[in-house]
Amino acid sequence: MVPHEDLCDGNFVALHGYEVGLSKIHGEPGHVRMPVYHFNLIAKDPKNRIMPTCPATGEEQYEDPKEWFEHCARYDTEWLNRYIQAANEAGFLVNYNHPQWSLQSMEDYIGLHGLFGMEIINGGCLLYNDNTSIHMEAMLRHGTDILPVAGDDNHSALNCGNAFTMIKAEQLTYGALIHALEAGNFYVSEGPEILELSLENGRFTLRTDRPCTVVLLAESRHIRYAENTDRADLEFKPSSAGRYVRFEVRDAFGKKAFTRAYYTKDLI
Repeated sequence: MVPHEDLCDGNFVALHGYEVGLSKIHGEPGHVRMPVYHFNLIAKDPKNRIMPTCPATGEEQYEDPKEWFEHCARYDTEWLNRYIQAANEAGFLVNYNHPQWSLQSMEDYIGLHGLFGMEIINGGCLLYNDNTSIHMEAMLRHGTDILPVAGDDNHSALNCGNAFTMIKAEQLTYGALIHALEAGNFYVSEGPEILELSLENGRFTLRTDRPCTVVLLAESRHIRYAENTDRADLEFKPSSAGRYVRFEVRDAFGKKAFTRAYYTKDLI
């Protein structure tokens, strides 16, 4: 695993990590119809440069984590939960990447535990029926606390600047960014910026950098919305919302932004 201190200065911080891919059938990673798990593992400590493994009873030991993964990994939630737990214990945030692009469904991810986030906007998948917020919603409804993340997944110039995770950190340092991520102090977007989100006297205020449609979604059918505005004022009824609420923002060009789920018990 390669850190990138050479890229960092007072205006830029590179978080280091790597992506793990696990195909349903080993040895055929490129099959276009085959479901696949992709996870990003982000090191919480900039000095952490060791890729984790999770030895299990009966598994052969390998010094090279890549070789170990190739021989020991299994496409099932039981094995993946052990791997995710080992990665968490080794000091990594584990993000579940683009399940829509990966041809996966609820049976692949319901039952996974210990994930930090799910990639609900992927700059390289925007033209591939990219509606991954539905998958995040499914996990939330099944009681899994998971955060939305977004990124370009940049493989070429065509994939640059299409998606981002906006982090509210106290300062631009590696530790402050990780702390803000773990606290959920961020939102994700493919364009619109969320400038303010507050709750006072039973009403949410959400400000954006442009006129948008702002929708308050909940675990229930308690939906509130405001159209063509850069300042939405939306009623919040805890008794009607269910366990959580979250926000989706859409501008005139269809570009979206998403907040994380805010749990009712923490808001009252």
